[in-house]
Amino acid sequence: MTVFDDLKNAMGDLVGDPTLGGYLLGGVVVGAFLVAFIMLSGKEPVPVILGIVFIAAGAYMFSEGRAAKAEVRAALIAEQVTTPEDASIPNALVQDPATAQAQADIILTHSLTSSNGKTYSQMERTDPARATYLNGVTLRTALNLAVMGFKVSDLVMGLGAFVVVIGVSNIALLAPALFWLGAGVQEEARVGARKQARTQLPAPSGS
Repeated sequence: MTVFDDLKNAMGDLVGDPTLGGYLLGGVVVGAFLVAFIMLSGKEPVPVILGIVFIAAGAYMFSEGRAAKAEVRAALIAEQVTTPEDASIPNALVQDPATAQAQADIILTHSLTSSNGKTYSQMERTDPARATYLNGVTLRTALNLAVMGFKVSDLVMGLGAFVVVIGVSNIALLAPALFWLGAGVQEEARVGARKQARTQLPAPSGS
């Protein structure tokens, strides 16, 4: 899956229609290139180049975050773990942050029940429930890492989207502003030069 596919899917999720998301992405790309061409022709390349760099970097971040999130989800689904009936989300396949957290929480509850409320360090070394509790710690650690992986992936995707917005803003807002500001300054300079040239014209000699 390419970066553009990831962005199209993301925009499709936002508007609720994958086809419309593809059209919106195409419009943004075409608009950005048109503005970039106009601005580069107007000799204002710096914000346009920065905008293109930001868009590319943000798209890459978004794509990598989405790919990482898909990998974590696939790993959870491959284990085919279902939450028990007494979990906060009962009888659900563990495949997302909510179900992973629910499974981790219920494992902790069952572990404390089997150990009479004692943690691993509070149990005697000869306590047979100690090994069970340790197994629960291992499972909870893996589930909590999966939850953390989801959150980090969401963070990277959010940062990538933010960087893309900065890039689009550079092209769509900053570059035109500098273009028109430069055009205004040049026009004022030309008007001033013409006025100065008029005042420096030699006075007509008398006959």
